[in-house]
Amino acid sequence: MQPEVFGTSSPLETILAYVFTILLFGLFAGALLVPLVWVINTTRERWADYSKAKRVRVLFNFAAAAAVIGFALWRGAMPSNF
Repeated sequence: MQPEVFGTSSPLETILAYVFTILLFGLFAGALLVPLVWVINTTRERWADYSKAKRVRVLFNFAAAAAVIGFALWRGAMPSNF
């Protein structure tokens, strides 16, 4: 039995690999975007009912969440990850 050499598969297998890769990244992007869009739309619909103090608190919470996510992405991108 000979070891498989990269690039010797059939064209159908190559196309299928590309389709599944695109599907995987599409699902990952959707898993990140759908909750974000849901939270933004819900907040936008209720914005008129919020008092000034509630609006400030909502904006502060969004800024805090963005800072935490940004910090986590920044730390995750570091080569050492300590």
